[in-house]
Amino acid sequence: VFAHNQAVAPSSPPSHASIHSGQLPRVHGVVGDTAGPAPGTPLLAAITGAAGLYTGYAGNNDFAMGRLRKASGWRQVFAPIFDGKGDGCRPVIERTLELVRAAAGRRFFVTSLPIDPHVPYDHHPGITERYFDGPFERPLGKRVTSAHLGRIRSLGMTPTRWDQLRGLYDGEVEFLDGCLAALGDGLSALGVADRTAIVLTSDHGEGMGERGGRVGHAYSLHRELVDVPLVWLVPGAAPRRLDLVSSNAR
Repeated sequence: VFAHNQAVAPSSPPSHASIHSGQLPRVHGVVGDTAGPAPGTPLLAAITGAAGLYTGYAGNNDFAMGRLRKASGWRQVFAPIFDGKGDGCRPVIERTLELVRAAAGRRFFVTSLPIDPHVPYDHHPGITERYFDGPFERPLGKRVTSAHLGRIRSLGMTPTRWDQLRGLYDGEVEFLDGCLAALGDGLSALGVADRTAIVLTSDHGEGMGERGGRVGHAYSLHRELVDVPLVWLVPGAAPRRLDLVSSNAR
């Protein structure tokens, strides 16, 4: 566990490009939300694919990953949201395991990218209530979208509504935990869990009103937006906590 890990940007495109290249945005070229990587940018999937590994991507963040697709050269790409499967993490994990099966005993490098926790923050029965037990009053209700975040200052936010917003987000986090557990179970069922390393990280965090009511991301470099997890799950390795400062660009 890297206890002090930082994303290089508070938004998806530059941050994912750094995760997959080990470079800072000014080097790989994805310096905003519109640019693609510079020619010759070394991307993990291209490197591992050239070394003979089976590569694939399953995820629901085409906003970031679509611009890496050509240079990555993934053997297979799945975007469940475009197949009518919704934006939740369960179909992403199902497709991820499908990629592992497709590797058919070969070494593989697979990128799995559920977009939750992220807007929309959905209500998950039996989970969300652990963080906010209601009532889920409007204008937030049980589904918070980017439109809500964009006009948060006009929604008459009270302490209870802030609790409602944060509760929906925290429920998304726990829901994702269940999907990650399903990934582990699936790898075990396929007989590869004891020889598969998993790297868990995030492209950015999310503001929940800490800075004068600011919500969402991409508006600053404060810690709630750039302090992100980095966990290596390596079969046979003893648990360690590293208190050094690390970055998704290294």
